[in-house]
Amino acid sequence: MNNFALILFLFFCINGLSSQKLIVTSRAENNVTIIDLETGEKIRQIKVGNEPHELLFNPWDTMVYVTNYGDKVVSKIDLLNKSLDTFFVFQDHLKLHGIAASKDGKTIWVTSEAKKAVLEIDAQTGSLIKDWSTLGYRSHMLTPSKDNNKLYVANLDENNVSIINRKANETKLLETGKAPEGIDISLNGKEVWVTNRQENTISIINTETDRVIEKIPSHGEFPVKLKFAPNGKQVWVSNNRSSSVAVFNSEEYRLEKLIDVGERPLGITFSNDSKRAYISKPGSHEVLEIDTLKYMILRRIKVSKSPDGVVYVSN
Repeated sequence: MNNFALILFLFFCINGLSSQKLIVTSRAENNVTIIDLETGEKIRQIKVGNEPHELLFNPWDTMVYVTNYGDKVVSKIDLLNKSLDTFFVFQDHLKLHGIAASKDGKTIWVTSEAKKAVLEIDAQTGSLIKDWSTLGYRSHMLTPSKDNNKLYVANLDENNVSIINRKANETKLLETGKAPEGIDISLNGKEVWVTNRQENTISIINTETDRVIEKIPSHGEFPVKLKFAPNGKQVWVSNNRSSSVAVFNSEEYRLEKLIDVGERPLGITFSNDSKRAYISKPGSHEVLEIDTLKYMILRRIKVSKSPDGVVYVSN
């Protein structure tokens, strides 16, 4: 362990972040809730911007970044102090939604639906590095390639995904299916999976050729969010109008389990060891904790109204 990592570890321990936490956005109450997963209790609620949707934890700076759909700001939360650090303000952009980070944590990317763009932002200062055009309508969720040279962006009001080649400084559109939304990249970086919510399918993109190599049924109606487990073996999909979560074998593209979770499942995250999945449910104002081997609901954790984005943090 190098000196920086040791100092960071000690900071986490001293400030009570050495255990497992869940961070959840509330679209209705304009806040982020920090949950202690050992007790299931709320540690802190932090006010952010209007209609917070997605969020990410950046382990390099112990910050959580939150996109506020009803504002022109990205909120930056300091987990060490459990408080709002600052706002990144982007006057020319509205309906900020999807968010991802570079592998070194120095850069974050945020979709701006109203401007058909992806903002490339300095994670420390909030300065806008570049404004990438997606050429698509309602650019919603995104995932970067493993080398960070490309950004894959789901365009919700079209039938395509934008592929932004940062190295070549060009963007092209790839047709995937009707109303693509959830999107994530495989552990080995060879595939990008995307849900097509208006046709109840999932398209699988080969990242070397940037072509759709397979399309499979989502086994439910209105598939919205999609997430690879950290071990890369499973892909979980929330079928929002079927009250189910579909679990796929990522190598064989087959359905492993269809879990009945009740009305309107949405956000998905996992524990670092892939043994637990966490599903946000806006209608019941809760997050479900699910055993990923037995497919059993272990807990129902109450959170603020209309939870959406959810991330797991453990240090």
